[in-house]
Amino acid sequence: MKTSPKFSIITSWDWQQLIRLCGPKIDVSEMELLDFKNFNDLQSNARSPMQPKKKTNTGHPFLISKVVHMKFFADSMGILYFKTAFNDTEFKQVDFNKSEPRKTRRVQKSGSQLYMPEAIRESMRPITTKKFLDLQKTLKWVPKRFHNFFNNLSHGSAEADEET
Repeated sequence: MKTSPKFSIITSWDWQQLIRLCGPKIDVSEMELLDFKNFNDLQSNARSPMQPKKKTNTGHPFLISKVVHMKFFADSMGILYFKTAFNDTEFKQVDFNKSEPRKTRRVQKSGSQLYMPEAIRESMRPITTKKFLDLQKTLKWVPKRFHNFFNNLSHGSAEADEET
């Protein structure tokens, strides 16, 4: 009998519940606000680590727009592991470490730094008072475990109320 390896999925709460029902071989992790990264920084300027014309470890062009699943590992800094289809069995790789000039390429550069994107934000943006009151009306359909979250949403700032 062939067994499937255990793998992780990071999703929002509703999907977590559905995935947990699928079986014990799936490790489901909750996403936190700091898990949302600003990936625009990876290609926003000339010093950004995402360089066009990158090739995968198999020599194919790397197209970030085709990536559906990506991972970074601490023990292989600078290497992105990715899939371009959810049913791919193996991860492809692309190395974002800056290469040395050809004459010194054989020498391994020690202590290279990997650029890590910043969190999109560290705290939640306040919502308008009107939106807050509308959300309060919907609490009868929201599971009780989330009521505290909705009741404590930051709201009513002048900026947020002006946006509507």
